[in-house]
Amino acid sequence: MDLLARALQEHFGLTARGIFPVSGGDIGQAFRVDAETGSFFLKWYDGPNAYNRGLAEAGGLAAIAGARALRTPAVAGCAELSAGALLLLEYLPAKTAAQADFEQLGRGLAAIHNQTHACFGWETDNFIGRLPQRNEPCSDWPEFYAGRRLLPQYRMALASGLLSGREVPDAGLLSEKIRALAPHPEPSLLHGDLWSGNFLISEAGEACLIDPAVYAGDAEADLAMTRLFGGFPEPFYRAYHEIRPEKDGMDRRISLYQLYYLLVHLNLFGAGYAGSVRRFGRDLFGL
Repeated sequence: MDLLARALQEHFGLTARGIFPVSGGDIGQAFRVDAETGSFFLKWYDGPNAYNRGLAEAGGLAAIAGARALRTPAVAGCAELSAGALLLLEYLPAKTAAQADFEQLGRGLAAIHNQTHACFGWETDNFIGRLPQRNEPCSDWPEFYAGRRLLPQYRMALASGLLSGREVPDAGLLSEKIRALAPHPEPSLLHGDLWSGNFLISEAGEACLIDPAVYAGDAEADLAMTRLFGGFPEPFYRAYHEIRPEKDGMDRRISLYQLYYLLVHLNLFGAGYAGSVRRFGRDLFGL
């Protein structure tokens, strides 16, 4: 903890009275920092692109906060160290979510998705977990989702031996299938990695989003991630669809978008996700 205390003083002018490990998270270490000016949440990234990952997260939080629909923790700063990078955030104590909190979260996410952009992508590349996420702007969603999302993850899995060549679709097949399912969505502001660990309800009762991987894409991609690992409670979806009604064919597109997150998990955590990726590939693309 001495290293962290010195870094907090040097880079943020913060004198730590206590630094306490916080559980959760798969791509870095997290701590609560108690100081004279209050408490902070500190993330310590290591490995390749540590500083860029911190900057990307800070930028994503700012983008979501700018929609003025849901809270995000305020960013106090990001610093590069010889041993990685630090991201210092506002500390938001959390409470157990009730039905009304999930309704607030659903309405807020719908309002964020109503923030549209000129094209798909983002002004910079960023990360999902430790993995790079390409965001070069594109006016065509099938081209973007095939070339910037699915193919890079498929190729990564192929290169590491997690999938075989016959289990990786070519670009033409991907674009054709995506175009048949989702030809013309609008480019909505997305959280980008919205599972149940990436939101909280503050003690003050505010629904808050954390750990984003933002870009402009099909809003249903966020909904797909909410449904992948158990799903959010029904009041969340009901409140969301009161603002953004469900579109025909959404269930099929949900599978298409869940495939991206399964590929990410395959590349982050290994072969335990290969069976799901293969099953989705057979169902969607006949692989």
